[in-house]
Amino acid sequence: MIREGQSLRQISRATGAKKTTIYYYMQKIRGGKSRVKPLKISGPLENIGEFVGVFEGDGSFCKDALYHYSIRITLSLKEKEYAKKLKAMFASTFGDAPYEYTQPKITSRVLRYQSKKMLGLLQSYLHWFKGDKTGTVRLHTINHPTSFCTGFLRGLFDTDGYRGKSKACFATISYELAS
Repeated sequence: MIREGQSLRQISRATGAKKTTIYYYMQKIRGGKSRVKPLKISGPLENIGEFVGVFEGDGSFCKDALYHYSIRITLSLKEKEYAKKLKAMFASTFGDAPYEYTQPKITSRVLRYQSKKMLGLLQSYLHWFKGDKTGTVRLHTINHPTSFCTGFLRGLFDTDGYRGKSKACFATISYELAS
């Protein structure tokens, strides 16, 4: 029935088997396609560094009960132009723009990717202790190319930095990152 091109629903009705069971065998017979898109990275290493820096500063991740991995970067509602710049840079770097939404009650703008591979990319550069990114995040190593470090520092400064009258400052509660 699969080879004849019948749908999952048709096969399920005829055999009484669940659609998930039929789908499993359909993938075996047809050689099934993976529904997970590969992460395509293009552009300068500086953009990857900036993405990692922005995530370190204002990013978070979660895995829900259905194993959906969400990477979120939370900005202020006032940072519309910055969000637009980031969205364009991420779209050119990863070939896909993040989903953007606002949360007016808490005055935030969120850029979100749903991707386990994106989390893997971040974990290849950053280290944090089980689930607690806030106070424990740090780079695995400081031996990265200059272009990556430039982007990383720009991302960190854009999210957690500020400029005073005569100095530039950066604030973090991560002792590991500060050192």
